[in-house]
Amino acid sequence: MKQFHKLFSVVITICLLLQGFPALAGPEADAGEYLYYNSFDQNMDGLTRDPGFTSGDVSLATTEDGASVLRFLRTLNSGETDASWGGDRFYLSAPVKPKEGFPKLVFEFRYRVNTTLGYMYGRMQDKTPMYNPNSPTVAIYDNEVWSDINKTTKIGDAPIKEWHTVTIIYDNESANRIIRVDNQPPVTVAGNNYFNQKQFQFHWASYARGNAEVDYDYLKIFEVPETFTAQVVNERAAEMDSIALELNTPLDLAAATADKFQLDGNTVTGITPDPDNNLRCTLELAAPLAPETDYTLHIDNVENIYGVSLTGDVSFRTRSLMQYAKDIDVTASSAEQITVTSTFVNEKEVFNPVLAAAFYRADGSMRSFETQTNAVGLITEDNSETSAFTNQFAVPPDAEQTDVLELYYLRGENVWESVSGKSIYTVDGKQESGFSPVVPPYDGTCIVTVTPNPETEEITLLADTGEADIQREVHFAVYTVPEPEETEALVYAALAKTEAGTAAATFKMADANGQYRVSAYIRGAAQAEEDKSFTFFSKTILDGELAKVNQTADPNDVGAFINGYGEACNLDMEGFVKLSDAGKQQTYKALLALRDERTDKVFASTAELNEDLQTAVLMGRILDGDEVGTLLTENKDVLELDKTAAELYAGTISKGAAKAVAENLSGKEFLLPAEVAEAYTQRVVLDGIAKAESYIQTRPILEKMKDTIGLNFAAYNTLKNPEKISMALSGKTYNDYTALKSGFDAAVDRQKKTEDDSGKGNSGNGGGGYRPPQISFEQTPEPTSTAKPEKQFNDMEGYEWARTAVLALEKKGIVAGKTEDTFAPADQVTRAEFLKLIVGAFRLPGKDGENPFADIGRNDWYYDYILNGYQNGIVSGLEADRFGPEEQVTREMATTMIYRAFQAIDATLVNEKNDFTDRADINDYAKEAVSRLCGHNILRGFEDQTFRPSAVCSRAEAAQMIYAAMGLFE
Repeated sequence: MKQFHKLFSVVITICLLLQGFPALAGPEADAGEYLYYNSFDQNMDGLTRDPGFTSGDVSLATTEDGASVLRFLRTLNSGETDASWGGDRFYLSAPVKPKEGFPKLVFEFRYRVNTTLGYMYGRMQDKTPMYNPNSPTVAIYDNEVWSDINKTTKIGDAPIKEWHTVTIIYDNESANRIIRVDNQPPVTVAGNNYFNQKQFQFHWASYARGNAEVDYDYLKIFEVPETFTAQVVNERAAEMDSIALELNTPLDLAAATADKFQLDGNTVTGITPDPDNNLRCTLELAAPLAPETDYTLHIDNVENIYGVSLTGDVSFRTRSLMQYAKDIDVTASSAEQITVTSTFVNEKEVFNPVLAAAFYRADGSMRSFETQTNAVGLITEDNSETSAFTNQFAVPPDAEQTDVLELYYLRGENVWESVSGKSIYTVDGKQESGFSPVVPPYDGTCIVTVTPNPETEEITLLADTGEADIQREVHFAVYTVPEPEETEALVYAALAKTEAGTAAATFKMADANGQYRVSAYIRGAAQAEEDKSFTFFSKTILDGELAKVNQTADPNDVGAFINGYGEACNLDMEGFVKLSDAGKQQTYKALLALRDERTDKVFASTAELNEDLQTAVLMGRILDGDEVGTLLTENKDVLELDKTAAELYAGTISKGAAKAVAENLSGKEFLLPAEVAEAYTQRVVLDGIAKAESYIQTRPILEKMKDTIGLNFAAYNTLKNPEKISMALSGKTYNDYTALKSGFDAAVDRQKKTEDDSGKGNSGNGGGGYRPPQISFEQTPEPTSTAKPEKQFNDMEGYEWARTAVLALEKKGIVAGKTEDTFAPADQVTRAEFLKLIVGAFRLPGKDGENPFADIGRNDWYYDYILNGYQNGIVSGLEADRFGPEEQVTREMATTMIYRAFQAIDATLVNEKNDFTDRADINDYAKEAVSRLCGHNILRGFEDQTFRPSAVCSRAEAAQMIYAAMGLFE
């Protein structure tokens, strides 16, 4: 568990502090909160512990119910008694200032005392000690809560092991504070530094006698709301003889009177606070409210608990009443007729009480929909409690011995509402299935989808209510969309129950083509959901249109099929509709090319066309330049990308190279995945080399893609230093593989000649594969008193910018050449080598200490340097027991080592530079070091305003960094 002993930064501004906190939960979120700790295990950044207080411990803890709390724990020290006081203090690291104007502020927290010994809480003014009786404190002594004025005003009892809420209101009009504990009456206390200074430094102290333990559940500071909002939360109740209100601020209901609340056409007779939630209350009414009616509640000058008078209106609408059938009995009186008997419960008049019966086949398709207008007189219209009816329906001529029946009444124009569950009947009788006539009100948004199956001519309807925990009945109705002067017709109706929030119905369409609409009524909703339109075509028509696509060479014919029949074929059109006109045209062309790649050069089904459509859409997106980099990564299998090239793209080449690959492919016209794959592989190779930040990124491209490029590795494999080839090619631009191959061969020839010439002077090499040690900066002897002649290395061409630094450091004995005449400025530097440079340049003293690293030994040349750097805080291991001396140093690693060396010699760097375009790529541990060293020009970025933190440091760069750093302290 994270301990609070760690000292947090005192420099964090309050605006940065607030960005890390969640919005204040509940209605108080509009109050303009400044600070809110409700999850202490995540939000500790703004609290700082006073190191001068050491007799208490403030840390995170977990309560018995698993909640995260801040715990003050005071334990007696040696020689102390129960009468001894001790404590701890923690505070915000910056003054709290009002956001706008000068509002009244509230500081609130919840605490629990777990022991019987004394405890004190408070806010310090002007850094007066917390236990000073003249400071504004709320004190707890022997389980009683007192105000701070000489500890004489008792606020209330505070039994141990119970949670209590303390609210302190800082006035903006007088130097007073109002203190409330739980629901006790408020106490006004003099003293208000916020009023005097228009800000305050908030201090929160725990000071206790003897052993003590106190938990804090939350802490918040917020503005007192100047505006009032509320909502009625029971407007859908069956009987509205009271109004349940949820407020954005706790009202002072103890002082409020019923005449402060006026309701249109009614009277508020009483106010009942919610004992568990001070943001809720219930208003008792003189008479019940009417159903399905708009009301406005006026609230006039009611004070909240912070002393602000609030006025506002609350508008709401009561719910509609319901009508439903119960005790339904269906009897087959003969083979041609059934009789339905039921009792109706009426909560209101219906639009037109016409009854209907829907008969379904065993496969779920609707057989017929029979209406009976003679039922009108059987349902009363006076809102009586119940009314019974009996009605007869003709059995469809093609009915089987067993069928499914569902009863409906006309709830509104063209809105049939089911009043029964689906039931099975036979000639011997029928028992209704389970049906829930009353459900909670539905205020959500139902999403209706229509999925046609062109092969089976079935339509699947799906309604998603968004309520996973509530089961509802959903009534589907499918109508024709008529031509002018025609009448729409009901072609299907079904009742389905939701499971996990979704209800589905599947039926087979008749052999009819055209437009249809679906109406879905959710049980408990005020009205039917918005209609969903769809198009249906028979399989005969779709097969005929698909045949045209298989015979055409015109992309526009493909477009006509997709746009005219795509929905009916259930094609996935989500990506297609987002394309530009040019992107869609490219998609049509690609579909023709993909069709011709198939065995019989045809789409055997619409499912096959849909499969290739998704691939063709990728061609359209590439032409449109639509997030091509992401497209390549997410669709590498569909586009048949070379696996090795994809691995290089994802984990080897630089970010700039990956960006260039995507940019070079964007806007290109491709028809087949193979075309994309070929261009992609070439761009990964060429852009990966051109945008390489070091040879480490170039070498794997050459070695893994040699066959693709056509490289001959026979001579390359005999080189003693093959990395020289990667160094020579890195950053070079080649137009194609042929140019790259020529560059590779030339570089190999040059390096081969250099190594052969060097080997002629080394007779002891024996002509074998001897390779000299790759330690770049060998340990050099101490300089003698004789002036050392200036060295002139003959391999500094192209590195003139580092010549002065190299020669100066060589003269001081800090660096050495690779040979008498060569410095090898392009060679890479290891962690051990760079650390040796720093120890020598900064003259860091040796310190006693054990070696924590298992990968360095006493006989290694770098042993003393690494131990010195570790003990002086310059470096740490890559892992707990591994230093990695031979691993190469990146630019951000080198920068961090130099910065820590300055800290080790107590040198302060204050200037900052933070305008690199790739600052986000710098690791957090190195950000400050990069900013400070660049601010003092010890190192610089590149011409394109990047820093390139992960690029490997060369010998020339290392020498220039050390030379510039020494210029600040020598």
